Parts: sequence; structure tokens; C-alpha cells
Amino acid sequence: MTLMYHIKTVFAGLEVFNYKVVSNLRDKIPTDLAVFNMRNTSPVRCVQRCALNKNCLSVSLTSNSICQGYSKVYGINSSSLITHTGTRLYAWRITEESSCNVFGYTWNASLSVCYKIHTGSNVYQTAVSQCSSEHPRSRLLLVDSESIYNFLLDLIETHNLGAVYLQGTRTPGSAYVDDEGRPIPFFRWDVGEPEPTGDYLRTDDVSRLQEVSTGVNAYNYICSIYNYF
Repeated sequence: MTLMYHIKTVFAGLEVFNYKVVSNLRDKIPTDLAVFNMRNTSPVRCVQRCALNKNCLSVSLTSNSICQGYSKVYGINSSSLITHTGTRLYAWRITEESSCNVFGYTWNASLSVCYKIHTGSNVYQTAVSQCSSEHPRSRLLLVDSESIYNFLLDLIETHNLGAVYLQGTRTPGSAYVDDEGRPIPFFRWDVGEPEPTGDYLRTDDVSRLQEVSTGVNAYNYICSIYNYF
């Protein structure tokens, strides 16, 4: 289970900051140059130190209480991670509208989603590249709950988007996973889906239910900035 830290403080002009344990990166530590290195006695103090540094987006805390801050957020595919038993990584997470300050992106307060609609159709891989070019943590919208699916439907109807590419890939014989490699827990499949051919996900332009895609046709898409990657 992911451990969440919601810490409120008033010192140094800081009012609210939020970090979370990157649970799938336990016992890993970055080899990148740290923006700070210090000894702390608790995860809270380590996170506080990062929150006060404008260049810090994540921290590692070793079993012997060494806290190091980094200027990026790490994911399972990050090449600069090595095994270090007992280490935990804590990553910054988007929680307020002020965090959604990337040009063209909109903040949905009820769902805490920072998103951008693209009506210039692209094939799947080009859509993925476009999202990541706009922000390091921007990905195709991940539909992982009923509330996000309803949010997607509202955007499709309001902006007449038609078929939309969604985050999610699979290899032959496997289940769909998100960009972090985690199984996607929610689907609204169209009749006859998922078909065996195709490794990507999109919505149908009529039913708006989900279906398998080969990724070679151009569709609209929605980018969303996620907490970490």
C-alpha cells in the first residue's frame, strides 16, 4: 500500500506540501548528483528539507537516516537507479491548481487532474511523445476508475473528440499495464473487447467504450501530468 504524507507547516512561508512513497521503487537509490545531502531522523524531516528547496522534486532516505534530494522524479524505467537495501524514495505530487501551470493545461479541482486536450489527431506513439515533450511527467490520460472514465466522457462530449487514445499497453498474452508497469484496475470494454490484436487502448468514436488499438491510426488524445513517472 502506498504511504501518503500530507504535512502542513507554517515555517519559512511554506503552507502545504505533499509527497508520497514510490512504493514500486523500494530498496533503490539514484546515482544522480544530489541537490542536498544530510542526516535526518524521520521521513517527515527529509521531505520538509526537499519542500524548502525549489530544485528538489524527490528524496531518498536510507536505513541509516541519510536524506538526499534530487531534481527529478524516478520511475521503474529510470536508468540511474541502483539497489540499496532499506532505502525509500519519496516523490512530489500535484495537489493544487498552482502546480498545474504548464501552458495549455487545465486543472480539474474535484479530481485533482492537470490535463490538456489535443484535437490534432496523431498515431499512438506520436501522441505519447507529444505529451512527454510538454512536461516530463505528462502522459496519456489513464482511465483507472469510474470517476476518471466519467470525466473522460464529459470531455469527449463537450469537445466532440470522437475516438481518443488512452494510456495503457500490453504484450501478447498479458494484461494491460500503465506507464509505470502496474496492472490497470478499471475498464469499460466495448462489446467483443478486448480483441487479441493490438497493444494499445482507445475509446470507440460511437459507443465511447474502450477497445484495443494497433496504434497506427490517428486519433485525438488527452495528456495529463502525473505525480511521478
